[in-house]
Amino acid sequence: MVKILPKSTQELKRHEIRTLLKAGVAMNEICEVVRTSLKTVRSVRKSIRTNGSVRRKPGSKGIQKLPESVKIAIHKLLSQNLFMSAQEIVRLFDLLVTLLTIHNQLKKAGFTHRCPYKKLAFTEGHIRRWLKWCREMETFMNFNFFVPSDEACF
Repeated sequence: MVKILPKSTQELKRHEIRTLLKAGVAMNEICEVVRTSLKTVRSVRKSIRTNGSVRRKPGSKGIQKLPESVKIAIHKLLSQNLFMSAQEIVRLFDLLVTLLTIHNQLKKAGFTHRCPYKKLAFTEGHIRRWLKWCREMETFMNFNFFVPSDEACF
């Protein structure tokens, strides 16, 4: 039987906690020995009970990183379409990483994150009423200082 060695100190700690839990050591003592919080010990115990192992779920915080080939493919994709969301990128490339990983990777590459515009565009009726109001207000003495908001752009 071949044992897979842990790849990070965090994973090593999780394996130590699992071993000590199997040995029947009290959780407080495990915290002192492994130098970790009680919350971590409880979460490892819970993952052992539910999953049967201490391995993290795919896409959860861990040492998984995007391969260089995927980073290049994402850059090529964004050069064609700048308005792709992180969720669309994860689905398109079938990645096992969190959306935050994609956000961070794009931020490092110089892209900015913008929330989608949630306001509805003006209808033809709105535009006609807006223009009518503007024409009526042209006689107002401070009309030249009036600046419409971004919602008034059409």
